Amino acid sequence: MPLNIVNTETLLDQAVALHHANRLAEAEQLYRQILQFNPVQWQALHNLGLIALSVGNTDLALACVTRSLEVHADNPRAWNTLGETYRARLDGGKAIAAYEKAIALDPNLSCAYNNLGIVKALTGQITESVVAWEKAIDVASRDSAGANTRALALNNLGNVYLELGQIDKAIEAHTHVMELEPGNAPTVSNLLRDYNHDLHTSPEKLRAIHEEWCAKITTDIVPLTHVKSNEPERRLRIGFVSPDLREHAVAYFLLGLFEQYDRSSFEFFSYPIINRPDTFTERFVAGSAQTRNLAGVAEDRAARIIRDDRIDILIDLAGHTAGNGLRIFAHQPAPVQAAYLGYPVTVGLKTIAWRVTDSVADLPGLTELHNTEVLCRLPRCAWCYRPPVDVPLVQAPGPRPFTFGSFNSHAKITDEMIRLWAVILHQVPYSRLLLKSNLFGDRAMWAQLYNRFAVHGISSDRLILRGRQSSTAEHLQQYYDVDLALDTFPYHGTTTTCEAMYMNVPIVTLAGKTHMSRVGVSLLTAVGLNELIAQTSEEYIGIAVWLASDSSALAVLRRDLRPRLLQSPLTNAADFAGHFCNALRSMWRQWCEGGGRAADKPAG
Repeated sequence: MPLNIVNTETLLDQAVALHHANRLAEAEQLYRQILQFNPVQWQALHNLGLIALSVGNTDLALACVTRSLEVHADNPRAWNTLGETYRARLDGGKAIAAYEKAIALDPNLSCAYNNLGIVKALTGQITESVVAWEKAIDVASRDSAGANTRALALNNLGNVYLELGQIDKAIEAHTHVMELEPGNAPTVSNLLRDYNHDLHTSPEKLRAIHEEWCAKITTDIVPLTHVKSNEPERRLRIGFVSPDLREHAVAYFLLGLFEQYDRSSFEFFSYPIINRPDTFTERFVAGSAQTRNLAGVAEDRAARIIRDDRIDILIDLAGHTAGNGLRIFAHQPAPVQAAYLGYPVTVGLKTIAWRVTDSVADLPGLTELHNTEVLCRLPRCAWCYRPPVDVPLVQAPGPRPFTFGSFNSHAKITDEMIRLWAVILHQVPYSRLLLKSNLFGDRAMWAQLYNRFAVHGISSDRLILRGRQSSTAEHLQQYYDVDLALDTFPYHGTTTTCEAMYMNVPIVTLAGKTHMSRVGVSLLTAVGLNELIAQTSEEYIGIAVWLASDSSALAVLRRDLRPRLLQSPLTNAADFAGHFCNALRSMWRQWCEGGGRAADKPAG
């Protein structure tokens, strides 16, 4: 046997061992050495592509995996990796074709079914994604080495069940994952989000569940301690951790703060957890004294990075939403830690002492016991909306049936919500309801919703269902077809409410007794639209019917709604930044005074 063949076989064994040990730099070096000896060694090519993909180098990954398949076209795992590469490159069609080829070559490759389900869901093929994940679970359950894929597929399936509004199934799926993988922090977050939508879980129980599960996934972490400061008025270093410092709803509510805060008294540090920074990320970078992307960084290392930056107050912007960094906060890298913006209930983590809100979304004396954090109430609205630019106003609609609309997540559309909307439709003859959700890109989902309305005597021809649009501008232009928006209950919209008002479409909301059922109340109050806030279901129906029947009253509301929004506290970034920074200063002063939590009182 030639010397170079012997060498490459030996090196390949060594490289694979290093790869399995996650010593990627050393493995990569050996794979490259093998390819110098033998440029068509398909295993080295494939594995080098895997490493390139793991660090986001999709160009190299695509070149390596494609070349590997040219040499050995019947390798199902290489086809799966090719699918992963195309998914990373946002090419869903080619990704699906690659996964299907992998499955054709090996019908027992459970990871390919799971990955196929992910791309099917991302491309709006919800029904087919469910089929793929169910197949992944079935195949993986018959493979002793398939436990990890089974857990991944169950987790993904639970997420789709949540979006479908099948809350019991979502809780069951995510609970099953926790049985397979105790301590899986991302799945705990998914499970807690499920409970947010569960109408049978009281606010007090919701707090207890958050507290219990957060304790379970952080038992291995000993929080850092911090010496009490005696400098309450010094310039403060404020850190923000989020996977959403990009084109995302969170960005639309945070950019104003980053652009308007007092740089003489504060330094902002941004800690995105992002694989694909964009132009929005660049704007956060511009407003930060320092930016450190924590994507791919282990949480203990991330905590040390933040601690070494000498952050005084660290703010979580994600809660239990996807990609969060809550285990970083469990290490207590900053002496004062707070939650804000990205999550509608308590985080439940004992190392986060504060939650920023306002006195409308969290009425004093009503919601304190729903939270493990102390509520820091801003004196005005807790949100500062930055609308997108260059989106034309809604023009006066031409002749058409009166059209109600709701663009909130399908998971928020409860059976009771459908009942109320059906009553409104019955009381406004010939009216229609336009619903927009990512799910409705899959026409197979339409029948399910039609059936839910049919129970209340509403035929399918009175419903208009639309899926995801390719841009924010196209999304907002859907409001051209809406006369009056209807908020969901008990889980209000936030971005959708602001977007409707920005597009000159009034929105009716129903006030509740929890934060998530009072966000719309806070937003409408800030814009001075108290007449659109209902206190009971009957009032909600009445306001909607009144505006649908009184064209003059509706025209007055629509005529100046965007200017009214833009002149309100809800979009006053300078005012908001002042109040927010005053709240930060108040937290810090109380830390200097006592070194821990303080009594619940307004800050700002």
